[in-house]
Amino acid sequence: PELWDPGINAGLLNYNFSGNSVQNRIGGNSHYAYLNLQSGLNIGAWRLRDNTTWSYNSSDSSSGSKNKWQHIN
Repeated sequence: PELWDPGINAGLLNYNFSGNSVQNRIGGNSHYAYLNLQSGLNIGAWRLRDNTTWSYNSSDSSSGSKNKWQHIN
């Protein structure tokens, strides 16, 4: 291990986003969104990683909208 080169200090970010909107024939609309963030830092020999998701849904037939953040690891 003492012969390993830790490489350069660096940051990384990867993301995926999807969303849609639905219009019902009987009235009312629904909206959905999902975001996945994968981030990391390489500092010296340290490797820090995080995976976070965000989801959103809203409907005319329900009260308000719902936001949720979640750290997966």
